[in-house]
Amino acid sequence: MTTQGTLGVTIPTNAPYVCCNGTAYNSKVCSYSVSVSSSSGNLTQDILVAPAVTVMGNIFETTTSQPGNVCNLGAGTQPSLLTAANRVYLLRSGTAIANSMISSSGSYSFSNVRTDWTYNLQLNASTTDNRYSCACPSPVGSNLSLCQYSNVSFSAETPSRNFYLIDTRMASTAWFQIFGGNAFATGSIHSIVPTACNSATSCADALMASVSSNSLSSGFPVSQATDTNSIQTTNDALSYHSYIHQTPSDGGRADNANNNSYQVGSQIQLASYQELLAKLTVVPEERTESTLDLASWRSASFWGSEDTHFIRVTAPEVLLTDQSHFTLTPGEKILVIVNGNLSIRNTGVSNTKITQVPEGAFLGFIVSGNITIENSVGADISLSDPSALPATRDNAQLSGVFYANEQLIVEAYSDPPDRKLIAAGTFVGRQAVDLQRRFETDGTNNAILNSYQAVENFIFRPDFVANWPQGLRIAATNWRQINPRYVPAE
Repeated sequence: MTTQGTLGVTIPTNAPYVCCNGTAYNSKVCSYSVSVSSSSGNLTQDILVAPAVTVMGNIFETTTSQPGNVCNLGAGTQPSLLTAANRVYLLRSGTAIANSMISSSGSYSFSNVRTDWTYNLQLNASTTDNRYSCACPSPVGSNLSLCQYSNVSFSAETPSRNFYLIDTRMASTAWFQIFGGNAFATGSIHSIVPTACNSATSCADALMASVSSNSLSSGFPVSQATDTNSIQTTNDALSYHSYIHQTPSDGGRADNANNNSYQVGSQIQLASYQELLAKLTVVPEERTESTLDLASWRSASFWGSEDTHFIRVTAPEVLLTDQSHFTLTPGEKILVIVNGNLSIRNTGVSNTKITQVPEGAFLGFIVSGNITIENSVGADISLSDPSALPATRDNAQLSGVFYANEQLIVEAYSDPPDRKLIAAGTFVGRQAVDLQRRFETDGTNNAILNSYQAVENFIFRPDFVANWPQGLRIAATNWRQINPRYVPAE
């Protein structure tokens, strides 16, 4: 005779094991269907158990992002707007098998989680105002507030997983910034400085930032348009000009009468390409190549010891790259005249320098057509370290004076995020300046990068003005003496 039955074995609560024979992740009662034969009188049944741990963690608010499945951003502040509706879920094969409420201190926990399985661990951080997005781990698809550790297992050594959120108010649109110089436009100057740009994000909160500890080194925006709204640094119509210069709390023009000053209705006159060439007092060396190479020029017979080298390139399309060897020596002065369009390209890795001009040297390009700074020029910026590359003269990928008789174009990728451009010198588009770049990408947190820096950065170098070639200097005023004339009183 055989008797059918169920054998139940309970694992002690304090024992770090759970049953293996069921579908639950945390079962402490192991149940088996058994048969007992009257002929044997004995029952033998193996009890299979797996090590178990308590999975726990915290939800933190942070100002940086670390996309991926490993998060080591350290402790942060507790998000203040999470509610009982926000929970952490433990999933197997895409199905939630458990959920944990988030405590008032921002923590969660799951007890007796078997360690021989892999899971997805997911935080739903959605709020009615979409306040939070996932900083780490990465979001699930395009839902930026659904954060997930994918295919993770737990052990006694690594039982914890923290979630990190970013306040979406840090996200903003792309903008440009000028350090130590002025901005001139015949039309509008619009660059919306993010409200989250401040000392906490190592960001100078101004369109016109200073280049030194002297806050008065920052310049001014000047527009030929007569409408004061042609200059905007915020989206608030009541404060369009409030971010022209840095705030006093961030080292700006405290108690200075010209803080946030600007000029509209100013006549802006730029010499044309032909007018500049007419002022040349030397005959430039003519070249026909379409790809520039300073090394080959230096080894050519025409290269002498003159104070400034004047080169005129007649090819209709001219290319300047990181392989063009435009690393000048101290005191070296070169002016390149392009009778066509100039494209500037990086053929190397991120942040490769195209031109390098030390103090005391001069490099200029006067172009009859367009100057296009291609999308390859610049540096990739990581969400995990958004402040890694400050806009300084030493970090500039492009240095010199670049004058386009038509348009100055800063090209963007068709699929952002774009590279951060740092350009030192003077940059002119006589007809227009077209800045196309942006960090923000749909379905990512890249818009937060705008709170740490501008995507296009221009640094004025006054030494280029001091070293402007003698053969191209134009007197601003002509003085002459005339005989005095007596005018009798009526």
